[in-house]
Amino acid sequence: MSKYYFVMLIIVMSFMSSCSQLARILDPDKKPASSRNDVYVYTAYDSTGNVCAKGKLYFNNPDSSHFTGTWDIQAFKPTTQIGPQDGNGTFVGNRVDSEVQIDLSPNWRDNNVILIGTETGDKITGEWMWVTFIGPTSKGAFTLVSK
Repeated sequence: MSKYYFVMLIIVMSFMSSCSQLARILDPDKKPASSRNDVYVYTAYDSTGNVCAKGKLYFNNPDSSHFTGTWDIQAFKPTTQIGPQDGNGTFVGNRVDSEVQIDLSPNWRDNNVILIGTETGDKITGEWMWVTFIGPTSKGAFTLVSK
């Protein structure tokens, strides 16, 4: 009798998986209503308002209050002026209501770039800050726009 239930369970699971795959094939851009886009375009501005870095942040679990992800950013100013916002890396962050904080260099004790912003719809705007052992070294504005 238990073999029968096991076989039926496999058949039902296979059918459900096939339906899910068929739905993705028919409409690959459709996402569940509760999911947010997990790719954001990042633009950082220096203290004078000029673009100093651009790239993308890829959120692994964007709907969570604590999230992680990876980033790929190109700097347009020397990292001696804007911190390590160049190349790629990982990030960690948290969200409380619409307030968002992201650390672009979570495994470092020094030389951190922190983003603190407010989420409005598909956009996060706020201030980035390069923090070293001596404290805040430079800062500017940033935007993250859902792609």
